[in-house]
Amino acid sequence: LDVGDAPMSPSPHDRLFRTVFQHLEHARGWLASRLPGELTRLLPWELLQRRPEHLPVPGRSGYAADLVFALPLPGARGPLLLLVEHKSHRDHFTAEQLLRY
Repeated sequence: LDVGDAPMSPSPHDRLFRTVFQHLEHARGWLASRLPGELTRLLPWELLQRRPEHLPVPGRSGYAADLVFALPLPGARGPLLLLVEHKSHRDHFTAEQLLRY
């Protein structure tokens, strides 16, 4: 694996996750497998883009998601953002964390 572009992570588990899914060819299939089939078939996966993990928040220092992807949607005012928050253990506050982003 080429880990040269992967951000430093505190654990080998996190580093492996980021290293694999930072590459669009791996991310496309994995993201599509996580969404409902009807939605997956409608999305233009060939347009998938990586975005910076640091998400600005007005009046705050912002947040950092594990991975952020965008899918431009024809006719939409902006892209569909796909935020990935990777957990190596069960965390009951993940949904709340994603809503903050």
